[in-house]
Amino acid sequence: MEQQLIKIGGGGVASLSCAINLRLAGFDVLIYEKNQDAGWHRHNDWQGLENWTNDEDVLEFLRRINIKVNFPNHPCFEAIGLDADLNRYPVKSQKPLFYLIKRGLGLNSFDQYLKKQAEEIGVQFEFNKSVKPEEAEIIGTGRRNAEKFFGMALGITFETDLPNTVLCLLDNNIAPQAYAYLIVVNNQATLAACFITLKKHLKAGRQHLEEAIKQFQKVAGFSIQNPRYFSGSANLGFIKDKSRIYIGEAGGLQDGFLGFGMRYALLSGYLAAQSIVKSSNYQAAAKIYWQTVEKEIYPIIRTSIVNRFIYEFFTNKTYKWLLGKISKKTDIRKFVQKQYQPAFYKNLLFPIIKLKSRKYLIH
Repeated sequence: MEQQLIKIGGGGVASLSCAINLRLAGFDVLIYEKNQDAGWHRHNDWQGLENWTNDEDVLEFLRRINIKVNFPNHPCFEAIGLDADLNRYPVKSQKPLFYLIKRGLGLNSFDQYLKKQAEEIGVQFEFNKSVKPEEAEIIGTGRRNAEKFFGMALGITFETDLPNTVLCLLDNNIAPQAYAYLIVVNNQATLAACFITLKKHLKAGRQHLEEAIKQFQKVAGFSIQNPRYFSGSANLGFIKDKSRIYIGEAGGLQDGFLGFGMRYALLSGYLAAQSIVKSSNYQAAAKIYWQTVEKEIYPIIRTSIVNRFIYEFFTNKTYKWLLGKISKKTDIRKFVQKQYQPAFYKNLLFPIIKLKSRKYLIH
C-alpha cells in the first residue's frame, strides 16, 4: 500500500503482533489504546500459550512471525486432572503442552515485552485514547459485544507456599461445561473457575470460584497471600463485514473449546500485516486477509466450536471416563492436537451448530 501510516485500534497482543510486522516492513504505525498501558485489562495471571495446534512449537511459530522470544515462559510437560470426587489423573506430554506466561502490566508480562519490542523499532502509541473502527486500518479492540460472550472466568491471583503445579478440575457443579484450574509457578499462583455464560451460571459465578478454591485446598492444602480477584470473558464468532480488517477477539478469532486463543490472535495480527504489505490498496488487503484467515484459522475455530458443542453434553460421570482415558496416553499433546484437527463428521456438524447458535456466532 502507498499509505505509509497505518492506524491500529487496540493495544492487545494481536495489535502488537501486527504493528511489529508492519514496522519491520517499513510502515509507520500508530496504536490507539483506550487504557493507560498495554495489558491494562489483564491481571498479572498465568495463561497458557498453547502448543498443540500443529507440530510447529509455538516458540518457533513466534520467531517465524518476528516476535522475539525473550519473555519469561515456563513449558508445561505434565499436569494433574481431577474429577468431581477429586480422584487424580496424571497426564504427561513428550513436548510442552503449553507455555505458561504472565499477562498484564507486570514487568515480566508477555504484554509488556511485546510493547517494548514494538517501541524499540519505532511503533508509536497513544494511550488513554480510543479510535472508531472506521478511522483505523486495523481493528484489534478486543471483545466487541457482551451478548456474544461464550465463556467467563472468575479467578484469583496470589502468592503461595505450593511448589510448581498445574491442576485441572472437571466438575459441572463448580465449572459448568468448562473447567477450573490452579497454576503455580515460582510461588505465584492463579486459580480460576470457568463456565459457559448462561444467566444461572453468571449469577452463581462467585460461588463457583469459592467452591473451586475449597476443592483445590482439599487436594493441595496451600496458603493464600495477597489475593487479587479478577474476571475475564471470551468472545468468538464470524465477522460479516469483510471490507474491514478485524484481528484477534475483535474478529471473533478465539478457541471455542478450551479458550486458548492467544496463538490465533498473534497469527491474525501477522496475517493482517502481511495483507497490507502485499496489497496496493486497502480493499485488496482486506480481501487477502480474510481469504488467508479462511485458510489458516477458521478450520481450527470451526472444529473447536464442534468440540464445544459435544463437550457441553458431558456429565461428571463422562468427565471421569475422559480423564481415565487420557491419563493412559503416553503423550497428551498428541491426543489434544487430534481433537483440534478438522474431521469429516465435524465438518458435517458445524453448519447445524452454527445455525443453532447464530445469535452468538455471527457478528
